[in-house]
Amino acid sequence: MTVCSYDGGMKGGIRAPRTVGGTWAYRIDLGAVPGGGRNQKQVAGFRSREEAEAALAEALVAFRGGDRRTVGGYLELVWLPAKQGEIDRSTFDQYAWAVRRHIVPSLGQPKLAELEPKVLDRWLRRLGSAGRHDGGRPLSATSVRLVRKVLSMACADAVDRGVLADNPVRRTQAPRAAPAGTVGWTSDEVERFLAASAGHRLGSAFHLAVVAGLRRGELLGLRWSDLDLHAGRLKVAQQLMVEGGRARLKPVPDRARRTVALPPSLRQMLVEHRKGQDAEPAGDATWVDDDLVFRAPGGGWLTPERFTRVMDELIKESRVRRITPNGLRRAGCLLAHHAPEAEPP
Repeated sequence: MTVCSYDGGMKGGIRAPRTVGGTWAYRIDLGAVPGGGRNQKQVAGFRSREEAEAALAEALVAFRGGDRRTVGGYLELVWLPAKQGEIDRSTFDQYAWAVRRHIVPSLGQPKLAELEPKVLDRWLRRLGSAGRHDGGRPLSATSVRLVRKVLSMACADAVDRGVLADNPVRRTQAPRAAPAGTVGWTSDEVERFLAASAGHRLGSAFHLAVVAGLRRGELLGLRWSDLDLHAGRLKVAQQLMVEGGRARLKPVPDRARRTVALPPSLRQMLVEHRKGQDAEPAGDATWVDDDLVFRAPGGGWLTPERFTRVMDELIKESRVRRITPNGLRRAGCLLAHHAPEAEPP
């Protein structure tokens, strides 16, 4: 169970489904009870991790009295609800991720007026180091900058509403972003990762990301009808995205539509992948064939979270440095046998 808490205060956790078709749940520790033991409240029935996290964050705020003067109360009860009607869903999900995964668990208890730049600087450094409150992996500089930006926006809003006299985040140091074009892996690391992934059922997906430069959502939304293996071409037209805690298939933006040439080795990998996928047991009666190239075992959609989890496992196996799925696209430029440039649609 993933645990989060207000510093020095009430703790809660997220539990993944325990069975196929199960639901996500959250649990709140309400403290000790007379005679020993703990008083805990558990709520299940959530379709995704994001839904469970949102419900947990709201419950933690409610159990603390819903004080809008605290960081957690202001973000959950005032700022996020106001932003929900102003911005598109994907942007709101980014803001909610920053609030519920990183800001509220560490800074939710103090009042907004108690936030100090030096405390915030230490917190931002911890997010990018091994010293995170939840023991999770360090965030990239880009992710830390996003979390800082979200907190700064909320504090600026509080200033506008007269809740704060001044925005303390403006006096903190933002981590430097990686230089444009930086590649996280050496050519040796790229080769080691691809060698480790070659025997995995999703090996061709990781090769496509590196060799053809596909984004994670484009990989997960790729259809067999978008592939012409005889001619060696791939059409990027659809993506799988998570919005509001639910996976959705959507057309890619016009600017991202393109046709990519595939080398013979990758074409053969995809042929073998289809044979293996066709040989897997069929899913349950609710499964619908959407012509997707990459699926979870049993036929369901392969979610971005699951894709990243498999990638992290292969990174450990190949003993290379951890990078994000988007970093795979940049790694392709280190391969001598990478695919030709994308053709216009």
